[in-house]
Amino acid sequence: MPVFDKKELKGFQLKGKVSFVTDEKEKSKITDIIIRSSTGKTSSKIFERISQNKTPNVLMFTAKAIYSLDPKEESGVAQVMDKDGETVALLGR
Repeated sequence: MPVFDKKELKGFQLKGKVSFVTDEKEKSKITDIIIRSSTGKTSSKIFERISQNKTPNVLMFTAKAIYSLDPKEESGVAQVMDKDGETVALLGR
C-alpha cells in the first residue's frame, strides 16, 4: 500500500497483512466511525446497505514493514519492521 505526500514529494510503501474483522462488536464500532466520517456518495451507499440489513464487510490492514519511496534514502530496505515469524515469511527474509 503506497502513501505519498504530493507537497513534500515524499512517500512510503507499506507491506503487511489484510484480514476481515469477524468480531461483530468491533465491526459495528468501525462501521459507525466510517459512517460518521464519510460524505457524499460513499455515505449514501453505506446507509443504503445498512437499511437493507446488510452489514458491510470490514477489512483490517496491519502494517508489518515500511519502505521509503524517497530515492535519497536506502531503497528496498525496510525502515521499520515487525520481526515476528509471519513477517519474515511475508517479506521473504
